[in-house]
Amino acid sequence: MLEVISTIGPKSNNEKAINLLFSITTAFRLNASHLTPLELNNTLITLDKLYKKKNEKKEVIIDLKGAKIRIGSYPEVTQLPKIVFIQKLKVSDNISIIPLENKDFFNAIRINDKIYLNDASIILEVIAIKNESIKCRVIKNGELSSKKGINIKNHPIKYKKITKFDKSMIDIANKFDFTNFAFSFVLDGSEYDILKQYSSKKITAKIERPESLEFVNEINEKFDKIWFCRGDLGAQAGIEKLGKLQYEFSKKVKELNKDIYLAGQVLHSMIKFKTPTRTEISALYQIKQEGYKGFVLSDETAIGDNIEGLIDFLKIINT
Repeated sequence: MLEVISTIGPKSNNEKAINLLFSITTAFRLNASHLTPLELNNTLITLDKLYKKKNEKKEVIIDLKGAKIRIGSYPEVTQLPKIVFIQKLKVSDNISIIPLENKDFFNAIRINDKIYLNDASIILEVIAIKNESIKCRVIKNGELSSKKGINIKNHPIKYKKITKFDKSMIDIANKFDFTNFAFSFVLDGSEYDILKQYSSKKITAKIERPESLEFVNEINEKFDKIWFCRGDLGAQAGIEKLGKLQYEFSKKVKELNKDIYLAGQVLHSMIKFKTPTRTEISALYQIKQEGYKGFVLSDETAIGDNIEGLIDFLKIINT
């Protein structure tokens, strides 16, 4: 039987949906990147009340922003100008100026670096650097809006200290006895020691960058659980390489002494449709044979239109 981790989002953040998901869910996930501290606190209070009413608790995993860097407030556009500037700002109304507050990014950047935005749908090349302004040529164009991810392709930035935002989310979650954490963009396992200064709760490592696959043993040794996350990993490595990366990682699953979960469009078709594809069904059987403990549902339960159908399917395959 595969365990199911269900993400609570706009379509499921209500008592009716949570009650429906309760029967098939091992744990719930809350994506901190899409919540304010107040929203997180209110959701956890709601869950606490529901748990007391049901006299049963499910683990709630707070998915921290972690080492993933995001831009600030920016207009929603379908295309960028040919030349753009990344500047140390929180907000920008100018589509030629992309706001970014992360100091480490500006310290690490080099001429000719490739910068990936919005899961690599946009690629920039650095052509000039002056103080806290990075001039870039757009070499692959696409859509962009506020809070999208940004990363240096050539030499990803190492995580050195917890952000104020993640610290605030940890402080809130620490007040509830059913919470623990997932950490985004783990590189080599060293992030665990930074996080453990702020909480004694369990921490799950999210493998989302190709470099981290070189440190699987170190990550496994430090963290309590591992999620193999295909969304950002496919964007970072290139979608054409994802199959090989998953295949190579999956060969190691049974050797690792931690619970391993698959994440990223596991039952993506069920966001809209009543039944999964044959490929999705076959993939679930395969990961079970490979030794995965379970899988993580994200958009399927957060914004999907077919939560009841999804639940019916999961009841069938897990009986």
